[in-house]
Amino acid sequence: MNERDQRLQQIVTIVEDEDTVSVEYLQDKLGVSGSTVRGDLRLLAKEGRIRREHGRVTRVGDHAASPSGLPSFEKRLKIRQAEKEAIAKLAESFIAENDSIILDASSTCYHLAKRLYTSTKALTVVTNGIQSAQLLNQNPRLQVILIGGTLGVQNNTEGILGIELFKHLNIKKCFLSGYGISVEQGVTDFSLLEIEMKKKFVEVAQRAYILTDSTKFGVVSVGKFCDAEQAEAIITDNELSEETASEYLAHGVQIIR
Repeated sequence: MNERDQRLQQIVTIVEDEDTVSVEYLQDKLGVSGSTVRGDLRLLAKEGRIRREHGRVTRVGDHAASPSGLPSFEKRLKIRQAEKEAIAKLAESFIAENDSIILDASSTCYHLAKRLYTSTKALTVVTNGIQSAQLLNQNPRLQVILIGGTLGVQNNTEGILGIELFKHLNIKKCFLSGYGISVEQGVTDFSLLEIEMKKKFVEVAQRAYILTDSTKFGVVSVGKFCDAEQAEAIITDNELSEETASEYLAHGVQIIR
């Protein structure tokens, strides 16, 4: 097996283990240029060994897991679970007694919801995540508000039907994730209805925190819901390369990991 064949097998193994990764993540893992990785991915996609979609690389078996093309919510909860749990732990440290906060319907925010489920803090939590709302409602210290809207395919509500609610609330912090993040294109997602809702979250909250694992850096999807510079901080895992972290810091974006 020559060097390229070994690298191709490495890529397939990484994607099988991680379920979905960015080109930048593969580049860092393999220690090769972006053009080399993209050439490898073109070949692997042609052979049907991986899928490329919205700037990400996905294992073939997960493509039809939901109408959106994403793995199911339950599946996503287990993807990079340790990293998401670490991100959630860091995010919780920014939540204070009597805060009013927003959690989006992402799997990372569900891991944050799991931590708040056992919290002793008195909080008001607004969310469009149905599973998060159901879990948090079991904690009597939490006032939970589920945003109305169109029922999405990832255990969420989406759209702008529920935004009138925010006229009556003073939101201190919102915690959001996205499909990808880049310095130039900001934080992006693929669902237009979800994008509109997240734009509103950022607009009404005094501070916005982006929760995203290191595989999403350098990924750009259909639409932007905020610039990276709009975030109070981007909370990620410790696998983010120093080079990437420095790029964001140079643009005034705080990285916490």
